[in-house]
Amino acid sequence: MNNTREETAESPAEPLSEVEDARPAEFQYEPSPFKALNIIILTLLAFGLYIAIGSFIAWDREGDEFGLEMKLKRFGWIVGCSLTFIAFMWLLLRKHKRR
Repeated sequence: MNNTREETAESPAEPLSEVEDARPAEFQYEPSPFKALNIIILTLLAFGLYIAIGSFIAWDREGDEFGLEMKLKRFGWIVGCSLTFIAFMWLLLRKHKRR
């Protein structure tokens, strides 16, 4: 019995890279278009935290005669917390949608 290499069960499997290259184009891996969206969401989250914490720490004085610094502190706090909340909720909704 003359067994060829293809007929024996002990023949090593082909390398994975050759198998992937043999697949049709529609089954090959394409990078996810949501990677950029994840980066945008995480950037919004980080920027919102930066503004909220920075406005809370930086303007600790009572303000000048016009109360300008307190208005800036309040505005920064509101914008920072809002950005953080929106980005966090967006991230949670996207995670929930995938399941």
